[in-house]
Amino acid sequence: MKLRNLAIAVMLLFSANSVLAIDPSGAFAVKGVGLSKCSAFVDVAKGKDHTALSRYVGWVAGFISASNQNVAKTFDLTPWQNIRTLTLALVNHCDKNADMRFGEAVVRMAASLFADRLTEKSILLPLEHEGKKHYVYQESVRRTQAKLSELGLYTGDIDGQFNDATKQAVTTFQTENKLSATGLPDQKTMFVLMRKPKKP
Repeated sequence: MKLRNLAIAVMLLFSANSVLAIDPSGAFAVKGVGLSKCSAFVDVAKGKDHTALSRYVGWVAGFISASNQNVAKTFDLTPWQNIRTLTLALVNHCDKNADMRFGEAVVRMAASLFADRLTEKSILLPLEHEGKKHYVYQESVRRTQAKLSELGLYTGDIDGQFNDATKQAVTTFQTENKLSATGLPDQKTMFVLMRKPKKP
């Protein structure tokens, strides 16, 4: 009941003008590992059963993909977060909420991501570091530039172009925050950067 009510509230928030995938009474069926407790997910995530973990990861990816398709004004609910980052966030949340249903934890995570979602399509930019390609939305680069500008580390145009000035500003931020200085807006860098308060 709690999961159902939370999911309905989130879907109403997401898509006030769209048809919800629930019946007239507000009921809907949750499938698969979404029904399991958070404690079961944490046990699997911290263990070595990769097949079991893939079921949880697949459930999360499916939920995000369905949200991207069905939530109004949403291109991508996760503009920079990859599935590993989402999984780690869920492990952290579920560690503290062992009796919560896994599906409810995912719904809560989705709600927390909603405000920063991509509302329109953005091209993927192929960035390279040590011969490995790292794909980042151009809009995420623009947001990175804006945040670095707020912190006084970037003075160039906020245009989503990953130029030398952007790379240098990212590198400076990484060095100042004891992160691996790749010069790229990787997962750890974005996690720390997007939580930094604006300088007074």
